Amino acid sequence: RQINRILRGPTGLTARNMLRRGRKVQRHARRNVHSRSGKLARSIEVRLAMQAGAPGVEVYTDVHYALWVHNGTGVHGPLGRPFGPRRAKYMVFRGSDGTIVRTKSVRGQTANPFLRDALRSAL
Repeated sequence: RQINRILRGPTGLTARNMLRRGRKVQRHARRNVHSRSGKLARSIEVRLAMQAGAPGVEVYTDVHYALWVHNGTGVHGPLGRPFGPRRAKYMVFRGSDGTIVRTKSVRGQTANPFLRDALRSAL
C-alpha cells in the first residue's frame, strides 16, 4: 500500500516529480510565446491530472486566441489559404502603427508552437 501511494497518490513522489516537470515546461512556454500584452504568457498554467489512476500534468491556457497563435492562421494555418471578410466587402482593422487598414484579404499569422517547443526543450 505504501508503494502504491508513493507511485499513484496525488501527493506521492511521482506526482511531485510530474508537477516539477510541468512547471519546467510552463517556464519554457512562457519564455517562447510572443505577445504584445503578455496576457497569453501569464495565462499558461500547470495542474495535476490523475489519468487512469496515475498522476500526470496538464500545461494549458484558457486564453481564447492561444490556439490561433500556436497553430497559425490563414496561409500559415491548417487551411493554407488567405481569409477575407464574411459579410462585408472589406476587412477593417487598426494596423500596428495605429492607422486604419481596409483590405479584401489577409495572409494570416505565422504559427508559434510555443507549447510543443516548450515540451521538447524541457525534456
